[in-house]
Amino acid sequence: MAKDQNEKEMKEMYVEYQMITQQVKQTQEQLEKIQEQIADITDVTQNITSLGKVENKKDMFIPIANGIFVETTLKDNKNLLVNVGGDTVVKKSFNDVNEMLGQQQNDLEELHGNLMVQFQQLHQKSEEIEKKLKTFVEK
Repeated sequence: MAKDQNEKEMKEMYVEYQMITQQVKQTQEQLEKIQEQIADITDVTQNITSLGKVENKKDMFIPIANGIFVETTLKDNKNLLVNVGGDTVVKKSFNDVNEMLGQQQNDLEELHGNLMVQFQQLHQKSEEIEKKLKTFVEK
């Protein structure tokens, strides 16, 4: 009877271990995506800062994709066009856009911190269960 109870408990622990391991993997993927988004925002902010220093009427190349550019002339070095949803675009100053991006970056960094805590808790719990499972197997 005790053996059956131990086996049942071990199976339940194993299922819990698998679920937690899956959550760890998903959380890790989310952390990586958030880090990529933060890096993208940093790049965009740097590009905006550089673009703000370019003179009006200056010919330039704007990247469309990796290694693909369009040649254009800068008409306005004070404002950017920002999609605000519903196919609506509004003019915003470089400073306003940088503030908006800064807020997005702060929000992502906060989310990253929260997920990191969750990741560490899940990882710790999976290690605890793994130790218990090893103990069961050794008996």
